[in-house]
Amino acid sequence: ANASKADESYIASCNIQGVYPLGYYPHNVHFMVWSAMFEGRSAEALEMARKVASKIPDHLTKENWGRYELFTSQPYYAMVRFGMWDEILAEPQPPEDARFMTAIWHYARALAFEDRGDAKRAKKELKALEKARKAARNGGGRRGSLQTMSTIAVEVVRAAMEAGVGEYENAIVRLQRAARLAQVFGRGD
Repeated sequence: ANASKADESYIASCNIQGVYPLGYYPHNVHFMVWSAMFEGRSAEALEMARKVASKIPDHLTKENWGRYELFTSQPYYAMVRFGMWDEILAEPQPPEDARFMTAIWHYARALAFEDRGDAKRAKKELKALEKARKAARNGGGRRGSLQTMSTIAVEVVRAAMEAGVGEYENAIVRLQRAARLAQVFGRGD
């Protein structure tokens, strides 16, 4: 929190442009989002997630699977973390050229519909998420990381669906696969 406040003061007082306000500062706010999520502070997590998303100019959110969409997708992750299903379903669809953000929007919606017991709509969202994941092969930030993240999202949705019909062993295998992918992504392999 202190780092973000210092960044805000520095950016405003010096009229800083370029990578600092578009990379370093949002990264600090991003840490606040995930810290709040880990600590169970839903309101703060969503507030910070929306703050980090708002700091990215529109023209940068529509890159070809660009890293800025990691920041603009944060509200979806916060809402999923706290089971804010109504809020997720009320979120407007991102612009189609914001491909990673659109994939994560479908991920969140699939989980919301699955939680509500609407398997038909959950499957429709999963299908859209899988289509978006395949599109990631044509792009993808650092070493295909956004494709990896969308693959993790697919596995989590499939696990939720399998658990929903009592196929717990299959669900566990999918979650283990998602966890392994997350470990590889975290190392930057």
